[in-house]
Amino acid sequence: MKKYMAAGLAALALAGGAQAASVADFLARADRAKAGGMFAVFSSESRALKEELLAGIKQYGAERKVAKAKGSTALGCPPERFGFKLDGAEFVAALRAIVPVSQQASTSFQAGVNAYMRQRFPCPG
Repeated sequence: MKKYMAAGLAALALAGGAQAASVADFLARADRAKAGGMFAVFSSESRALKEELLAGIKQYGAERKVAKAKGSTALGCPPERFGFKLDGAEFVAALRAIVPVSQQASTSFQAGVNAYMRQRFPCPG
């Protein structure tokens, strides 16, 4: 399963090569923000990371809508309404687990978001 996910991530990374931020960039920024201690949550970097994540989720929704219209479930099956909670620390930990270190620099952040959502909300069957 991990082998297929890694291959899928590599393909997504190549397809999304025009993306500015990589998974490695996002994780490095998250590490720097976390190093700020208990007040890091109020930093401009933390706000920027949150905005980037929300934009990634929004883009995921748009890409999933197109895929669903084509009959594809390749991007997972989240609830129709995004009424779920997303914990930033949980997302960062999951991103580290999903994208192998060797692929983090070449995987777009959007591909990482898509892989996270696919893993968190697998389609039944």
